[in-house]
Amino acid sequence: MLRPCHWTFKRMTLVLLVNHFVPVLFTPKFHAADQPTYDVDAPHSQELQTMFRVNSGSYFTNLTLTGLKASGTRGGNSLYTDSTYGLPTNQGWNFGFYPNAVIKKSPYIQNVTNFSDSQINNVTFTPHTPGEGAAGDLDSAPTGGGILVDGSVPDTSSPLRSMVCDSYTHTALDGPGIFVTNNGYAQCTSSYAFFNHAHITCVNGGQANLAASTTDFGRFGLLADGKSSSAIFTSNVDGAASSGDTTFNINAPAAASGWFGSATRPANNMLVTVNSVTYLFLAQPRTLIVRVVPVGL
Repeated sequence: MLRPCHWTFKRMTLVLLVNHFVPVLFTPKFHAADQPTYDVDAPHSQELQTMFRVNSGSYFTNLTLTGLKASGTRGGNSLYTDSTYGLPTNQGWNFGFYPNAVIKKSPYIQNVTNFSDSQINNVTFTPHTPGEGAAGDLDSAPTGGGILVDGSVPDTSSPLRSMVCDSYTHTALDGPGIFVTNNGYAQCTSSYAFFNHAHITCVNGGQANLAASTTDFGRFGLLADGKSSSAIFTSNVDGAASSGDTTFNINAPAAASGWFGSATRPANNMLVTVNSVTYLFLAQPRTLIVRVVPVGL
C-alpha cells in the first residue's frame, strides 16, 4: 500500500546494450603510435594487485597485459559475495581507479588485451616462450580480470566515476572482464571476451553501456544485480495514494551530496523505495507523477 511518506530513488544496476603497479597521480600516456604493442607482465609478488591505477584523463593504448591472477573462494570478495557469480577473495585487475582521484575526464583504454590464466607461472614467465597457460583453460581456476570500475574509490567530490574503453580483448580464463560497482559507469565499444567468468558484471548501482561487442565461451555474458546502496536523491509523496495505485505524485526532489547529475527527474534506469518497498518504473516519467510496479529487491 502506498501512503504519504518519505521516498528515495536509487540507481538500478543495469547493463545497456546498443548495435598497484603504477600509482597514477598525473595524466600518463602509454602508447606506441609507430611501434609494436607493448607487453606488460605481472611479477609473481604482485600478481593479485591492480596493474594500473588511473586518474582523470589517463590514456592507455597498444598494450598486452599478462599474468594477473586471483585466489581464494568465489564470493569471498566484499565487492561481490555471491558464491556462484561473485569474485574470489583476492582479485587482480588490469585497471582500477586511483584512491581519492577526482575524475573530470574519464580514463580511456584503447587497443588493449588482457591475457590471464591461473596456470601462468610468473616466476619463470617469458613473453616469447610462455609455456604454462598457452593452450586453453585446463584447471578452471579463477584468474586476473580486466577493468574494475568501483565508484566508491574516487574522492567524494569527484564529478565522474567512469571509464571508457575501445577495442579491449579479455582473454581471462574464468576471470572477470569488466566489473562495475558502487554507482560506477563504463562505456565500452568493441569489447571482446573469451573464456571469461563473465564479460560484464554490474552490481550496487553500477551501469555499463556495451556496443559492437561479442562474448564467446566462458560461463556468463552479462550479469546485473541489485541497486545502489544509498539514495541519489529523495523527496516526499505529494498527497494520498490508495492500495493498488500504480502512480503517485512527488514533491521536487533533493539531490544527495554524491549526485552530480544536472537533473533530479526520475528515470527508467532507477528504482524508487517507498515505505521500505522498492518499485521499478514502468516508463520514464515526464512529470513528477511516478508510475511504478513492485520489484523483489
